[in-house]
Amino acid sequence: MNLVQILGMDWCNPKITDGIGSIQSIVSTIILAIQIAIPVLLIIFGMLDLGKAVVASKEDEIKKGVIYCLRKVDVYENKNEKNPIYPYYLAYVREDGEIIYNYSNVKKILDIYKSLCIGNNKVLNDLVEEFNKETKNQKKMDKYKDLLTDVTDDILGKIEEQDTLNIFSLGDLSGMLDNNTNQEEFEIVSYLVIK
Repeated sequence: MNLVQILGMDWCNPKITDGIGSIQSIVSTIILAIQIAIPVLLIIFGMLDLGKAVVASKEDEIKKGVIYCLRKVDVYENKNEKNPIYPYYLAYVREDGEIIYNYSNVKKILDIYKSLCIGNNKVLNDLVEEFNKETKNQKKMDKYKDLLTDVTDDILGKIEEQDTLNIFSLGDLSGMLDNNTNQEEFEIVSYLVIK
């Protein structure tokens, strides 16, 4: 059948239009399926790419070091709005002593902690053995004590900096009078060594 024959057909004849009606319904079903499937596929593939991007960005942020969770022993009214989990302090420090994230970046630290630990519900014995070998069964912890000192110095420095800024604000200066904070006022709640 060629184009001239198709154009010359009697389109009012029911025998011809019944076949066309079923073709139209098939075509409209295919178009509807495409209209639904393409956006769904775009969303799925977009989510996969977004998931890969999130994992890749987390891997770029993760450096060898330690995440410390400390608690301030002498608890007083939280005058420091920058620490949302007071009296606890989180800090992420690199092996060379550089503070990657301090206590004002709690969400970021927790995101990294979560990305490292999620899905790991068992002790990683090979890493524990490596840590024990490095620290002579936790008897040579000088490296980690030095990193802890860097973290507490950073916390104390930020507290002093905030107290200094408070001098210039109107109102209560009692925070300045209670500035005898030292390293012994913190206790280690936990730490995560990142290798």
